[in-house]
Amino acid sequence: MKKMQQTEVLNLTRQKLGKHPSLQSFINNHSEDVYKVGDIVVLLNTIPRLRSYKLDAQKILLRSTGPASIETVDGKRVLIGLDTTKTDVVVYHFYCVNSSNTTQVGGLVTADIKDKEKAKAVIYDIVKGIKFKVQ
Repeated sequence: MKKMQQTEVLNLTRQKLGKHPSLQSFINNHSEDVYKVGDIVVLLNTIPRLRSYKLDAQKILLRSTGPASIETVDGKRVLIGLDTTKTDVVVYHFYCVNSSNTTQVGGLVTADIKDKEKAKAVIYDIVKGIKFKVQ
């Protein structure tokens, strides 16, 4: 995974996501958190959480137009939601929470629709690499 420079992000979103202004704007507004794996774009961030907030597939379903599920990847629970509203791109939202429920790593992965399975595999690789500090 390679961190993208702001000019790369702007060029990429203009070329690939020009037909999707809300997605283009979202990625451009978080350009310091954008990475690339081949042609797959990844936006990552770490978010402090309220202990009372649980990993909940129903909450992600409100944001996704496609299916959402909680999966276990390498011993970590991750919530993955698919946004199927785009005809030429696929967008996955994902959230992984530490065992004390105080920190979450989340993000989105977007790719050409033909790379849908590769995009999901990138999420699994990211989750496998997450190392939460012991609280």
